[in-house]
Amino acid sequence: MKKIFVLLAVFLTAACPRHISSETPPPETGTVVPDTLEMVAPESTVNEEEEEEFIEPEDSLDYAVLGHYNPGSKINNEVKEMWIDLTWTPEKGMGKVELVPALRYDKKTGRYRDIYTNEPLNEKYDNYEEALWYLQIDAPYEVVEPLFLAFYYDPRIVYEGDLDRDGIPDFGILLQGEMSLCCAYALLTIKDGRWVLMEYPYVVSFNLRASGKELARRGARKGEILITLSDLSDFENSNCWEAPIKDSVILSRRIDVKDYFSEQN
Repeated sequence: MKKIFVLLAVFLTAACPRHISSETPPPETGTVVPDTLEMVAPESTVNEEEEEEFIEPEDSLDYAVLGHYNPGSKINNEVKEMWIDLTWTPEKGMGKVELVPALRYDKKTGRYRDIYTNEPLNEKYDNYEEALWYLQIDAPYEVVEPLFLAFYYDPRIVYEGDLDRDGIPDFGILLQGEMSLCCAYALLTIKDGRWVLMEYPYVVSFNLRASGKELARRGARKGEILITLSDLSDFENSNCWEAPIKDSVILSRRIDVKDYFSEQN
């Protein structure tokens, strides 16, 4: 039976707006094909006595990042699936990076079962059927072991390109929690057929998501990544709604998912 990794949130505990993507046929060229979903940016207002009022949230930005919309267009880079060239693998070809529901409903027994293990739903996941996912790459051959994500509602994949210039594409996942404006952003890549973290997930408050800033970019040198995060070190003046926005240069790492995620056999 495959090893599965259960994603346990540090700052989050689960529920988000629905995002449903349609099936996308393979493209003829080797480019990433993102969903095209419209998002309306919230309008900021100016107070006569103060310089600027804080942006009122729109439903579309509660658990999304304005900076993940391609500049000058309405193309969203937060998707449930995307096609990529598997250029770094010996077999090459195309593959579909996707987030798929981890469970299927068994009409005969009236229970949910894991799509990979066929095991019935674990009791600890009761009432969380819609918050269980697999991150996988659908291809003619196995590219990477599926990663099990638990207790996240409507996570989205972001294609980040090759952030650290090692020849392997990197991806971000915006992880949303229930009853919280806090989201975490996880940077993932592939090593030896497994998903690995490039850095421990970091919190992005609402004001950062609404700012139009990207959350990760290439650094000046190979192996460096420039990340943008919310600084929650000042607990009295920062929160999931509004916190200072901070840029930081990190060195790309390969962190085993079990160092952040719990492992289930």
